[in-house]
Amino acid sequence: MCSEAVNIPTWPYDKLYYINETSNTTDKTHYLVRMLAKFKIENKKITATSTLYNYFIEEVSIVNGSIDGLACYKEANWDGTKNRVTVPSLPTSPATKSTKANANKFTYTPTWGGSGAIPTQTIIELYGFETKQADDVVNNMTTNCYLLLKGKRVDNSSTPVVETDIEYMLPVYKIVADGTGWKGDIGYAGDVLRNHVYHYTISGVQKHALNATLTVRQWTNVAIS
Repeated sequence: MCSEAVNIPTWPYDKLYYINETSNTTDKTHYLVRMLAKFKIENKKITATSTLYNYFIEEVSIVNGSIDGLACYKEANWDGTKNRVTVPSLPTSPATKSTKANANKFTYTPTWGGSGAIPTQTIIELYGFETKQADDVVNNMTTNCYLLLKGKRVDNSSTPVVETDIEYMLPVYKIVADGTGWKGDIGYAGDVLRNHVYHYTISGVQKHALNATLTVRQWTNVAIS
C-alpha cells in the first residue's frame, strides 16, 4: 500500500528510493523487470507409429552462459515501444562463463508411469542470467550460449525396448516478431534476454536431431499494490 509513486531505478544506480509507509490511502501498481531469463522445456510424447523416438530428459545444462548479472537493466537497452529489453545488460567485468565441464546442471528423474510406459510430457523450467552471444551462428557450441540435454532415446519398436544414452543441444535463437507475439528465428543465434521466457516444445527426436519449436514471450506482469 503506497501513497506516492515508487521509482524503480535503472542503470546506473546512483540514488536511493524509499516507499512512504506512513500513509497508505491510495493504492498504486508497479511493474518490476526480472533480472533473469526463464527457459521452459515441454517434452511431448509421440505415437507408437511415429518414425521418431521418444526422449527422456535426465539432465539439462546451460553452457557458455553468464554466471552473474546486473540487478537492473541499462536504460539504453529498454525498448519502450515494445516494453522489453532488446540488448543484454552485462557487468563491466563479467565473470567467466559456464563451460560444458562446469555448466549450471539440473538433474531430473523422469516419471516412467509404469514398466515401459512413456510419460505424456515432462515440464522442465530453469533460469539464467543475460548473455551476449559471440556471433549469430546457430550451431556454434564453442562460444555461444545453449542448453545441453542429456537423457535416453527410447526405441519402442524393438523387443525388448532399446534405450540409448544421448545428448542434444537446444540453441538460443534470435527473437523476432510473430504477429502480436515473439518467436525464435531458427536461422540465427540470439542473445539471452532478461524478463523473457524461452519455451521449447520437443515432439520426438531423430538419431541426431531434435524436433523442437521455440516461442518467446515476456513474463506475466505482477502487480504490487
